[in-house]
Amino acid sequence: MSTSTILSRMNEEMDSPVHLGFTLPKLALAFSRVEPFGNWKNPIDQQFDHVLTRVEKLAIAASISFYTGGSSTFSKNANGTRVTSRGYYVTIGA
Repeated sequence: MSTSTILSRMNEEMDSPVHLGFTLPKLALAFSRVEPFGNWKNPIDQQFDHVLTRVEKLAIAASISFYTGGSSTFSKNANGTRVTSRGYYVTIGA
């Protein structure tokens, strides 16, 4: 298999949905917005200074599900939106 064929297939895979309709790059970008400092496997508690849109919530929820295997909670408050999740360690029972 040629290098160009391999690169072409890699690009196709990066553009294909891998989890809940989102591509791997989009999941990574969404998770980077809530990823716990120091260790991505820790519990998530991120405050946004604005109310998240439906699309932002869907992408963040999908990314948390993909990376941690767990669920997420979105709470509107006076400061915007708070996102929490138990994180990978708690989800797997470590």
